Amino acid sequence: MSPRGIWPALALAAILAGACVTGMPEETYARRYGAFGAMTEVRTKGGRVVIGELLSIGDSGVTLMEKQRVVVVQFGAVRTISIERLSVDAGHALWSARFRREASLRARYPHGITPDLMSRLLTRSGQQAVDSVPGPAR
Repeated sequence: MSPRGIWPALALAAILAGACVTGMPEETYARRYGAFGAMTEVRTKGGRVVIGELLSIGDSGVTLMEKQRVVVVQFGAVRTISIERLSVDAGHALWSARFRREASLRARYPHGITPDLMSRLLTRSGQQAVDSVPGPAR
């Protein structure tokens, strides 16, 4: 390599080396281990406890895989929710946009479940329809 060509190569090497140590801080990175969603525990206002893998956070509720069954807990039914690797502080609104975004990052399907995907999940679990935990009647 000519002396003229060594300086651009050194500059590129320095930039690439710097890229290896910069990026998203660990505390804001949603750790994902494999293709599974975080383990989640939902306690409902009716006293039911649903524990399973977080599949998605939708517009109306939380979808979990509990004991090989697809369960949707409507937001109105939720008393508390605990999601692995996500802490909710006392001043944090449970269903705020920030919470939904952070929780979705820990779901198996962070962008939601399409009707086709839901059909495949139900078929795989041997269900005709999702098990639903409705919110309070209005």
